[in-house]
Amino acid sequence: SLKIVFIFVFVHITTLAQKNITIFSGYNFSKIKYKQNNINENVNFSFNRGLNIGIEYRFPKIFAGFGFFQRGSGLSRATMLNIGGIDYNINISGQEVYNYLSAHIVYPHKLNQRLELFGGIQIGKSNNGESLANLKFTDFNSSRSDNIELESEDFNIDQGIKLGMNYMLN
Repeated sequence: SLKIVFIFVFVHITTLAQKNITIFSGYNFSKIKYKQNNINENVNFSFNRGLNIGIEYRFPKIFAGFGFFQRGSGLSRATMLNIGGIDYNINISGQEVYNYLSAHIVYPHKLNQRLELFGGIQIGKSNNGESLANLKFTDFNSSRSDNIELESEDFNIDQGIKLGMNYMLN
């Protein structure tokens, strides 16, 4: 039953936490900008939420771990489309989501018993992703969507700074 599974997972996580192994989860807020200035100037980029889940080992001075996280951006642009000599107002919108496998090393700084800040480095490789585009004819309230699956060979290894906060609830 579901109750037995929940109890098993809770006991398993509690056992892991007592061995300096922690399972973490949370949300990312990311916005991806491109190296081409003509794209950044003509498209409105917005933050995209993504999942962050993994496992880490807590050494005395640092944490090291690996996990799965999602990065991406929302995008939109109002423009005109000329079909047969007639201009139509359109809005192009969509989102890109990239799924990463990552490893990190962070240094924690405890502010009090419940609150801890951390910072460090992270390296990741995207294993796949998804690009969703929506084209809307604003004058006719008509739209069309396309979804493209992105493959891992389309991406390089990414690295960056990892900043965050832990807050103990118990």
